[in-house]
Amino acid sequence: MKTQVSYKKNNTRRLRRFNVVHYSIVIWFFVCVLAIVFTVINDFHDSKLAFQSANTQLVKQLSDRILIAETALEGFVANLENNELESDIDHRYLSQVSSNLLQRYPFLYMFEVAERLQSSERKQFEDRMQAIYPGFYIRRFDYENTRQWYPSEEKEVYYPIIFQEPYFQDNRNILGLDLLSSTMLVEAMVASRKKGIAIASRPFTLAENFKGYVIHRAIKSSHVDQPVGFNYHYYGLLVIATDKLFSFDKFERQPSYFSVLNPSYEYASDDETVVFESGTRLDSETYSSVFPVLSFRKSLSEQIPSQPFLIESHYQLTWRDFSYEMIATILLAMLLVPLFARIYSKKFFYEEISKIDDKDELYQLANFDSLTGLPNRVRLFDHVEILIAKGARKGEGFTLFFIDLDNFKPINDEHGHAVGDYVLHEFSLRLAEHIRENELLARLGGDEFVLVVENEVNQAMVEIIENRIKKLFVDPVTYGPNKFYLKFSIGSASYPVDGKNIMSLLEKADQDMYTQKTGKRNRLHIIS
Repeated sequence: MKTQVSYKKNNTRRLRRFNVVHYSIVIWFFVCVLAIVFTVINDFHDSKLAFQSANTQLVKQLSDRILIAETALEGFVANLENNELESDIDHRYLSQVSSNLLQRYPFLYMFEVAERLQSSERKQFEDRMQAIYPGFYIRRFDYENTRQWYPSEEKEVYYPIIFQEPYFQDNRNILGLDLLSSTMLVEAMVASRKKGIAIASRPFTLAENFKGYVIHRAIKSSHVDQPVGFNYHYYGLLVIATDKLFSFDKFERQPSYFSVLNPSYEYASDDETVVFESGTRLDSETYSSVFPVLSFRKSLSEQIPSQPFLIESHYQLTWRDFSYEMIATILLAMLLVPLFARIYSKKFFYEEISKIDDKDELYQLANFDSLTGLPNRVRLFDHVEILIAKGARKGEGFTLFFIDLDNFKPINDEHGHAVGDYVLHEFSLRLAEHIRENELLARLGGDEFVLVVENEVNQAMVEIIENRIKKLFVDPVTYGPNKFYLKFSIGSASYPVDGKNIMSLLEKADQDMYTQKTGKRNRLHIIS
């Protein structure tokens, strides 16, 4: 018989040990998975914020430099207007003014001036200009095909460029270029006339093989009527080098693809509207199905109508954007900790269980709360079941009081669980010091306690008992510099009037307690 009992005990211990280890491993895996998920979500959020911040700074950088370019051209044109009122254009003075601006702002590529010229004035005009710029003649450039210079064909009106800064002796010299021979510039003039503002031209490739575009301003002089949009005698032009508009070096997460488009020309192809492009466009071959792509889109049409650029940016997330070292550490811990836990449990678990072989100690652990020393839920249920059985035989009743500490959660949240445990312990001590022989005080769980009074009590006695309990907490519970004035709610239920089993009695007492709590709303006062 003893052998069978011992065998059953050993099996129970082994099963308990297996369950504890098994559930601990499951919980550990769950915690690790949550940690990985949290890490990934947090890294994704950080990447998204960094990407958004980088694009916001790029938009501001572009907006600022566009406004600088607009202001520089306005100042250049203002100098021309003042100069023109007096005499012919002073090339040396304009060269000095524009050179200072070009040196200060590297993204400004070239300042130009174009003058309206009748066909009858061409020979005399070319002779006059050759005195300033030897070899000057009115010409055109084939931007689309050969990219070569050709003499301009005969026509009624020309708009040759008569000034450029910087001045080059090589193929970057565009003096004499007739603006009317450039489809790109004519388009810009037509669009400007339709919209009532000076619109930036379509992008084109400069001699240095990088992209640029032109903005222009009319020099207020004699107005002329031209169907293509050239309505003034003089125009000031500024070429902007788009490759120098942006600086990506300072950004931690540079866009995988970044582009600036000029959507002013609806008939133009996508490639013809690309003002600036960096990185590789994401398509089915370059797009990753594992990691998401972050996207950004911003239009400057309202902010800067003359240069209504559309900014598009994409960033392909990769494993480098995530805390892969931390994730790898968590995965390693996920595998190693259960392994060591099993080794530890095999070595120590059985010994620890064997130490708790004393019946009194096992009974204490099973029936009493470890924090307060009060009977726990198991002991409470056993006691009430005994009273119910006794009442059924002898017709005797008893009353159960449900005590709930009000607003206990702020203590744990603001002062920590150690302080919360101390308050619970002091609360239970004060209650337990005044428990009588026919009463049982138990901790149901958390901040909930139950007082069982043998023999049924009437309403007057219920109020007496409630007042007796409340008087115990007139003085605060002190912990360090903090004083906690404890308030609580009490509900009661009597057997057999309010219920004939433990659950119904607890439910009735809990309802009664909740009614009191919502009616009085006792508070927990903390004085620091």
